[in-house]
Amino acid sequence: RLPLTLSVAPFMLAGGAAGGRACAIVMARDPEAVTASAAVLQQLFELTPAEAAVSCALAAGASLEDIAAASSVSVNTVKTHLHRVYGKTSTRRQGELIALIHGSTATLLPPHSVG
Repeated sequence: RLPLTLSVAPFMLAGGAAGGRACAIVMARDPEAVTASAAVLQQLFELTPAEAAVSCALAAGASLEDIAAASSVSVNTVKTHLHRVYGKTSTRRQGELIALIHGSTATLLPPHSVG
């Protein structure tokens, strides 16, 4: 198995720098179980629901033909959504888009309490 990817960010509890308590936020991602959240992609990149669905499906390994069949639309419609996603994400190719999605917060594991 591949190791988890951890990201750590500083965080200050109430009170600000003068009286606050320094903490950290730890985010974990399992690279073997990456699934992008359509809702998060919509917020991150201002995508429509259809554009986010196409993006998630691509990130999961689906082909344009598979996405079209599953969505009951034509491959040309999927390509139109994809080209709009490229513009909104400043990407130019499917590989770039998939790399962007896999590296974004859309694929983080849900938060867990550390006990």
